[in-house]
Amino acid sequence: MADWGDFHPVSGAGWSLFWRIPDPNAGGLEIWWADFMGKRVLWRGTQPFAIVPYHHPLKAFSNGAIEPPPPEFTFKDGLGAKCAGAPFTALKWWSPNAGNGSALYAPVDTQAVLVDVEAETSFDPASLTVTAKFQCGWYQYVHRWEFNSYGEIHVELGMGGDHTGDVAAAQPLLERDRLHPELGELGHGEALDTLAAILPIGKPVKQVSKLTRKPVAALASRERFDGEPFSA
Repeated sequence: MADWGDFHPVSGAGWSLFWRIPDPNAGGLEIWWADFMGKRVLWRGTQPFAIVPYHHPLKAFSNGAIEPPPPEFTFKDGLGAKCAGAPFTALKWWSPNAGNGSALYAPVDTQAVLVDVEAETSFDPASLTVTAKFQCGWYQYVHRWEFNSYGEIHVELGMGGDHTGDVAAAQPLLERDRLHPELGELGHGEALDTLAAILPIGKPVKQVSKLTRKPVAALASRERFDGEPFSA
């Protein structure tokens, strides 16, 4: 078994699927081949990168640095990090919500992912949840996928980290999700892109999702998030 990149099977709440972290310093947690009651629903789901624009890009930090740098004044974190952004570095899932150092980096993928299966209650359906935590500069990102016995998939993003000093005022975050559903769910060869906008921690929560559909065939000529072309 490899330290990273293996497909790990899990099941519960009527679901069976595989989770994977292909690289401990890249785009985070991936979900593959999710079946509900024996029927394929999702081929692959990822949250590979985040776009972090700043409100006041020309206001220097206490050390005089202006980050993110011009002209974008925006970090691209995760897969294909750009503009002074950083990759998602896998943490041990029990790491505290802080600016964690290398001592808490996960040495293998099984220490980075928590799988939880909950039985149905009088109020909630049964659920299978796969969660992983990643350090990214002073931020932390939590990738959480919940599959419940109603047949629903809930893709969630948590944001935390070091909230002291210059970074006390967190910035708006745009997290890109990529979903490749079973063809029968959307029609012939369609895929979903979702864009979730999440406001800083400590302020009123507002989440906006934008859904677009694109033919799978078009992916062959479309660049990946890291700037490289897709391959079959």
